[in-house]
Amino acid sequence: AECGLTGYMTYLSHLSFENDIHIVDSTMVPLSGTVYIGRPVVGSPGQFESTSCPMAGVEVCLHREGGGTGPDLVLDCTQTDETGYWEVFAFVGTIVRPVITMVGHSFRTLDRESLVFASLDAARAGTLQGLDYMDVTQQDVNVEILGGLCETFLGNATVQYKIVGCAVEPVLLADPDAATAQSEVRAIYSVPAHHIEVRVTNIYGHDMATM
Repeated sequence: AECGLTGYMTYLSHLSFENDIHIVDSTMVPLSGTVYIGRPVVGSPGQFESTSCPMAGVEVCLHREGGGTGPDLVLDCTQTDETGYWEVFAFVGTIVRPVITMVGHSFRTLDRESLVFASLDAARAGTLQGLDYMDVTQQDVNVEILGGLCETFLGNATVQYKIVGCAVEPVLLADPDAATAQSEVRAIYSVPAHHIEVRVTNIYGHDMATM
């Protein structure tokens, strides 16, 4: 109040009632996993398994589901490290979906749903960890096993491949019928779309062959 010559002047500020007050819970929980290179399961077309070889430099973004009312909201993004590991954060109470991307590659989960409910109970139970993915991108390689200038068929051969830079045992190449012996001069195999080495390990009946 101010004291003037004719009395007091009082300033009144009225409180606002019946207004909505919005309180937002900003608690967040971490989601994490690893991205691996995948490979076809021999004898099971369309099925893949992890090679346990990690993929670095893969982008992982956490999408909050739009619920049919609009596009997904991108909450957080990161890239996998040298071990293929990633970690992002989600608000408690949200339904989210990690989206894994790399140019020219396709990914899928390892035997679980892609949607995740971010909750404190899930965080305490450890179910927000180990959200692993694998790269299911494949490429065709043409393997020719010939002998001499006449390109003579040498016999049934076993062929294997190894992912370069990954400490995993070499994998036998198999045809769509799961046969692991190449019985023709030329054969086409589907292998992970990564840097690989292909080796002929044995030619039956040609112990003296140089490979």
